[in-house]
Amino acid sequence: KLNDLVIFDLKQHMFMGVVAMNRLVNLHKGKLQFRENCADKVPLSDSQELSPPPPPRAYHTAVLKDDFMIVYGGCPAEIEGPLYFLHLDTKTWLKYVNPNSPKEVKIPRSHHSAVMNGDEMIIYGGINGVTPLHTLLTFNTTKFKWNSYNQNNYPKIYKHSSFIRDGFLYLVGGTTDKANHNF
Repeated sequence: KLNDLVIFDLKQHMFMGVVAMNRLVNLHKGKLQFRENCADKVPLSDSQELSPPPPPRAYHTAVLKDDFMIVYGGCPAEIEGPLYFLHLDTKTWLKYVNPNSPKEVKIPRSHHSAVMNGDEMIIYGGINGVTPLHTLLTFNTTKFKWNSYNQNNYPKIYKHSSFIRDGFLYLVGGTTDKANHNF
C-alpha cells in the first residue's frame, strides 16, 4: 500500500512524482481555499486539521471538486470516516472529520465507488472488511454535510465502478454477497 501522489502529464506523456507539503487551508464562504500569509501547522478546528498525506492505502476513491482532490476510504480502513482534501495547486493536504457524521460514514469502507454530481460527492457500496455494503452516502462539499441512504433493497456490491448521467447513478460490474445475484 502506498501514499505516493504521482502525476502523469498527458501532453508530454511523462510521470512526475510530487511531494505533498503542509500549508494552511481554510473553509471560506463554503469553499476550501489556500490561505496566504499564515503560519504553517496551525489547526483550524478539531474537525479540520492540517495533516500529512493520507496514510498508505489501497482500494480507496478519489474525486475532483474545483481545485481539490478528495480521497475517501480504502484499506487499511479508518473507522472515523475522514475525508482527505488535496489542494492541487499548493500540494497541501487537509484531513476533515465530522464527529456528527451518520454512523455509516464512520465504518471502514473499501472497494466502493465515488463520483461527483455538482456539489455532492456520491459514494456507493463497498465492503467493511467482511460484509458487503448497500449504503449510498453523499457529502455536500459546499455545506460540509454528510447524508446516508440505507435501504435493504439496495444491492450489496463492491469492486464496482460508477458514473452519473442525466440524473441517474449507474453501477457497473462488481461483486455481491450472493454469487449469482444479478440486478
